[in-house]
Amino acid sequence: MKKASKNVGMYIILIVLVVSLVNVFLTPDGNKAGQTVEVLPYSQFLNEVDLGNVTKVKIDREQLKGTLKSGKEFTTYILDPGTLPSEISKKGVEVEVVPPPKNSWLTALLTSLLPTLLQGFIVVVTVRAAAGELRRRTAGEWLDTAGGSAAVAVLGKLLPYTLVFFCVSLLMWTVSLQWYGAPMRGDWRVLAGATALFVLAYQSMGLLFAALTANIRIANSLAGFYCGPAFAVAGVTFPAAGLSAPAVVWSLGLPLTHYLRIVLQQCMQGAPPASALAPMAALCAFAFLPPLVSVPRLGRLLRDPSAWGRL
Repeated sequence: MKKASKNVGMYIILIVLVVSLVNVFLTPDGNKAGQTVEVLPYSQFLNEVDLGNVTKVKIDREQLKGTLKSGKEFTTYILDPGTLPSEISKKGVEVEVVPPPKNSWLTALLTSLLPTLLQGFIVVVTVRAAAGELRRRTAGEWLDTAGGSAAVAVLGKLLPYTLVFFCVSLLMWTVSLQWYGAPMRGDWRVLAGATALFVLAYQSMGLLFAALTANIRIANSLAGFYCGPAFAVAGVTFPAAGLSAPAVVWSLGLPLTHYLRIVLQQCMQGAPPASALAPMAALCAFAFLPPLVSVPRLGRLLRDPSAWGRL
């Protein structure tokens, strides 16, 4: 009864978190829900200004948002505003220039540091969830509860954690976007999808470590060895361009590297969704290929009492 109440309470908290945070992604940058914003080529924007069709613009560093006389909103991108504000204001355009945020260094740090911390947490929790059943000698009961299917057992065990980690990630982005002014210049749906794959990828790696070692202590050590260098090799504290060849290989072997690439493209650069195809494919590989090895391996361990009880 106590366990059931605990599970119900956890799902209530998850529902509240999702409902309260989803609005951040549904209306990024203050756009009205359901309103489409056309992306104009810069040359077409200048042409519209010359024709007198632009009423007002808002310049936020390299991003420019504006409104046409028809009421339609648009956006375009510029490398350097330079004298553009004064030039278009002479043509009757109302110009607003947003100053750079004072804490821009902090937002850049948060958008890379928080996912880096989260990756290690996801792996360790997944290792303890899976290998813990072996250590406590409850593996047989776990498998019986799932009807003898290792895949069902893993899904039932890890799915609640997946939801928790995703909600924590939403909270992470809420803090970065709303409180510390991190930009969201791209497609929020790409970032949300990448975040879900990021969580699944590190759960997949944690499950792999648990299945290969059948030992919670060794699996935790592997998780620390795998995730620890991410601060350096994923480009968080050291420029990726300066990495040695072995470090580059290690970097490409981390889901974090591919996730931070999408974060940079969508949050900072406003890149089109198609630019995220390659890193998304890498995250999918991390999320769905390791279980092809770990789930059958774990199934054999759950049926072998000699593998239970290891520290």
